[in-house]
Amino acid sequence: MVGVAAGVGAVPAQVELVLTHNFQGINDRNYAEYASSRTAQGRASEPESTFDSGYATTTDSGMTLTSLTPTGNGDLIAAVRFTSRQSPSDSVDNSACNNWKLYFYLVPNGAGYLIAPSPPGYDSIYTDC
Repeated sequence: MVGVAAGVGAVPAQVELVLTHNFQGINDRNYAEYASSRTAQGRASEPESTFDSGYATTTDSGMTLTSLTPTGNGDLIAAVRFTSRQSPSDSVDNSACNNWKLYFYLVPNGAGYLIAPSPPGYDSIYTDC
């Protein structure tokens, strides 16, 4: 579900898997799948009620990993571009379509990764389609 841009290099399958669970959960309106991609802190910051209201009409497409940067302690920063389509009333800026660049902070979890809240300085970037 998440493609990898040319030039990114080798990407661990676990990175693609956690990002796919994130986006598939949104597209399927499946909080359990979405939450399975998040740390406990990440789930606490976006409980099911927030997820349900925030993504009620959202469909994401064109997810592409554009960079994967190690932080030096085993964590990774994954930059992902994608398009979201939603009811304008559910949009960040009342638009039916937004192009996004998000930074996902990935932390090791067993043999895989989970998405943790991003540290300061990794803000979302969006424009209207």
